[in-house]
Amino acid sequence: HIELNLNPPRVTLPKVDLSIEKTQTVLRYNGGDVRVNSLYLQKLVCGCMSSCQEDLELQLFLPRVWCLMKRYKSYIGDVTCNEGKDCESSLLFAVFERLKEHFGVTFECFASPLNCYFRQYCSLFPETDGYFGSRGSVFEFEPTSGSFQANPPFCQEVINRMMTHFERILSSSNDPLSFIVFIRDPTPRFLKRLEESKWNKRINGYLKCLPWNTNIDTVISTSFRRNATNSI
Repeated sequence: HIELNLNPPRVTLPKVDLSIEKTQTVLRYNGGDVRVNSLYLQKLVCGCMSSCQEDLELQLFLPRVWCLMKRYKSYIGDVTCNEGKDCESSLLFAVFERLKEHFGVTFECFASPLNCYFRQYCSLFPETDGYFGSRGSVFEFEPTSGSFQANPPFCQEVINRMMTHFERILSSSNDPLSFIVFIRDPTPRFLKRLEESKWNKRINGYLKCLPWNTNIDTVISTSFRRNATNSI
């Protein structure tokens, strides 16, 4: 279990107004607004309650959600123009369930407060995400044992840096440690590096056009083999 200590000095944040429009919650501040699906807002409430002990009454919750949403909206860009298409996309719930069942995975190396499945995860913006459960940047994450899921953004520089970071961690650990990596259409250069890594245990190949009715247990059992040794 990993805890991130967030004990900032007590501050007063600007008031953010809230209104409900069907399935969306609208947050308004200083003439601008951000929209968030009400179910996701409830998810943020749960993340805040479990991770931010200094604001259990949620007095700072709405301003922090406002900052969170603005930060990601600026990062992703205009979704109607397909901006941000190479950002990390979350896996199906069934995949996470099987990863936990077969490999004991309870931590995501690349996620956000909005798309995380597990309560523990690393994310891009710790300064806004930490209030909702983020454990910080994956590149400052130094586990010594366990099994972790990694689904990085489709960015060659990020993927290369991830591989370098994971290989260094694996080299320095004497305990069972593994990273299960999901890459969307890996480039030949990255695939070659993964294949040649001394920590590589198995390359799954591609699961393109996987039928929705495919049994996830069958895919997992034929694609992975649990190892007690360190691996990617």
